[in-house]
Amino acid sequence: MKSSIGLAVGMILLSCGPVVAQTPQANLHDLYACRTVLDVAARLDCYEQETALLEDAERRAEIAVVDRRAEQQRRRAAFGAKASEDVGATSMLSEIKSTLVSAMPDSAGLFVFVLADGARWMQVDDAPIPGRLRSGSAVIVKRTMLGGYKMTIDTRPAIKVRRM
Repeated sequence: MKSSIGLAVGMILLSCGPVVAQTPQANLHDLYACRTVLDVAARLDCYEQETALLEDAERRAEIAVVDRRAEQQRRRAAFGAKASEDVGATSMLSEIKSTLVSAMPDSAGLFVFVLADGARWMQVDDAPIPGRLRSGSAVIVKRTMLGGYKMTIDTRPAIKVRRM
C-alpha cells in the first residue's frame, strides 16, 4: 500500500514537468551572466530577458533596490518613534549615538532633549541629572529589553526617556 502511494506521488510529480523557481538572486546572477555572451545580438536578448524578469519581480514586490545609506538614515530617524507615526519604519537599531543640542526642563521638572538630528526625547523618570547639561555633549540612546529607552549623556548615569 505504501509503495503504491509513493509510486503514485512520483508519477504525478513526473507528469508535472520540471519545477523552476528562480529567486531574485538567481535572476540577478543570470543578468550578470549575460556579460559573458559573445554574440552581440544574443547578449542584447539575454539582457532584455533578464531585466524583464527583474522588473517583473520588482513590480510583484519580491525584490527592492535599496540605497544602504538611505536605509540606515531611515532606521536612525525611526529609532524610538511609535509605529503608527511612520508605518513600516520599524527600526532594528539597538542604539543611536548623537550630540545634545538643548536640554530644557518642562513644567514638571522633567527634561526635554533635542538631539543633533532634530529628534526630541523626554525624560520619563524622576532621576536627577547631575551637573550642567551642555550643548555638544555626547548622547547614547539605547533600547531596553522591554521596549523602553535609556539615555546616557557623557558619563552621567542613564535616565529613562521616550521619543516625542
